[in-house]
Amino acid sequence: MTRTHVTVVGGVLLLLAPATGFAQPSDVDDRAIGPVRVETLGLEPTVVKTGDLITQRYRVRFPDLIDEGQEILMLVDRMAPETLPVHPFEGVSLDIIQDRVDDEHIWDFIYGFRLVDPTKMTYILPNFSFYYLVRDLGEDIEDAEIQQVDGGQG
Repeated sequence: MTRTHVTVVGGVLLLLAPATGFAQPSDVDDRAIGPVRVETLGLEPTVVKTGDLITQRYRVRFPDLIDEGQEILMLVDRMAPETLPVHPFEGVSLDIIQDRVDDEHIWDFIYGFRLVDPTKMTYILPNFSFYYLVRDLGEDIEDAEIQQVDGGQG
């Protein structure tokens, strides 16, 4: 795979380096942080001018708990791109790819962001939370507690 170098004449440059790169396994006790994990994957492109589209992919992993009498519901409406607190960027698009491998759900959230600040400098895409519910089968959704997990930053 080759990388394309972008030359911008008379524009505002933005250099973004993924702060977390590809997620590494954590030594943190799983019970302390909940069943949902978010990996921050590659950011493309890393150099843009104001208004250009930036694509950031987050991989969300969570177990299938049906055999235990529970289920995890991702609250996608709370993660809509236009509602994210990511200034000096704005969220403009979201594609979700849902997959399942054995007893694990793997969802890729592919966000499109635009830089809206015209100041020439280096920016970091702010982190935001992914929201979900863990509910007992048959329990009303309104009775389940909303939980969140940090999405990392790029």
